Amino acid sequence: MIIDGEVGPGTRLVELSLATRFGVSRTPVREALKRLVDGNLLLADPIRGLVVRTPEAAEVEEVYLVREVLDGLAARWRRSACDRKTSRDCA
Repeated sequence: MIIDGEVGPGTRLVELSLATRFGVSRTPVREALKRLVDGNLLLADPIRGLVVRTPEAAEVEEVYLVREVLDGLAARWRRSACDRKTSRDCA
């Protein structure tokens, strides 16, 4: 939900609400939230609880740079695959 943008930066996540939403007990939700804190997607705010972290500009730029490289690589591989295809591949 965080990666897809369904839950935006600064949003407070409540364990019980998430457990109810997904129809699971609080234990797996608690563990998932701990992993998100460890993965730096959530911040443990002493007042608000767990909130979705706002990425820094440098992090966003880094993601776009990686995406640019991966998109170029994918295009190169596709072109290479198209160059090697035979008439039997197109049937």
